[in-house]
Order: sequence, then structure tokens, then C-alpha cells
Amino acid sequence: MSEEDREKLKALIKEKIDQLNKEIEVLKMCLEIISEKSVATQKKAMETTIEAKIPSPQPQKIETTERKLLSSINEGKENIANIYVEKEKIIIVPGRNVEVDINSRDFKDFFIKKVLLGLKKEKAAVTYEVKDSNGILKEVIIRNVSEEKDIRRIEGAVKWTFSRFLKTKP
Repeated sequence: MSEEDREKLKALIKEKIDQLNKEIEVLKMCLEIISEKSVATQKKAMETTIEAKIPSPQPQKIETTERKLLSSINEGKENIANIYVEKEKIIIVPGRNVEVDINSRDFKDFFIKKVLLGLKKEKAAVTYEVKDSNGILKEVIIRNVSEEKDIRRIEGAVKWTFSRFLKTKP
């Protein structure tokens, strides 16, 4: 094995370790979220998620130009967000009683930097667009995401982030 091959292998291994460390970080955050809730709330949230989920998007479903509901994310009985699929993009729309401040740390540092930029780092084709009105989120459009694990990662991040803004409502 040449020295150049060793360096390439070493770089690939380091890249994989970084990727796994990011996944561990997200899983730890998810575990913290789960730990904060009571068993009854966890059970109800899981039932709601299972009922709201549809099978992983198939290419023929994504190619349609019609916007279809992929999942509805709830905190208790309150809808905090809806995730739609349209052509080759995912659209996240906050719930009626959720005002996500796009300049907040929860949104910028966690949702944008850790989740969306993390996905983009793993898959260069991933792009996103944040649409707002006077600093309040209207929708997030994410393109080139079709793997079920990435969609679940986004759903978990949306639930954690958007629920922060529901709790601060008077």
C-alpha cells in the first residue's frame, strides 16, 4: 500500500468518525427530549407519530407537483408543524400557534447549523431555503432529501425546535 493510499484511507476513516460523532450527538439530543417527558406523554406522542407517518417516499410520489402531507408533528394535542412532500423537496410549515423566530439560537444554532448544514455536509446535493415574514418563519424548503433516516432526523429536529416556540406563547 502506497503512502498516498494510506493518507486517503486515513482521511476517509476520519471523515466517517466525524459523521458518526454527529449522529451520536443528534441521538443524545433526542434521548434528552425523550427523557424530559412522562411515560404517558411518550406513548401518546409515539402513537400520534405512527398514525401520522406514511411509508418512506417513493420516487414516483416525490415527482408529483402536488403538495402531500408527509407527517403532522404534535406536542400533546397541539399541532406544532406539518411536513409536506412536493416533487423533490420537503416543506416544513409551522403550526398555527407556533411562531418560530428565525434569529433565535434554537432555530439558528440547532436547526440550521446542526441539522440542515449537517445534512448538507453529509450529502452535498442537499439544499435548503428559509422563508420568513418579519423574522417569523413561514416555511423551510429542503431539496434532495429522500432517505427515511434523514427525514426522521428532520422530523425529530422540527419537533424539538418548534416545541420551544409553542411553550413561550402567552
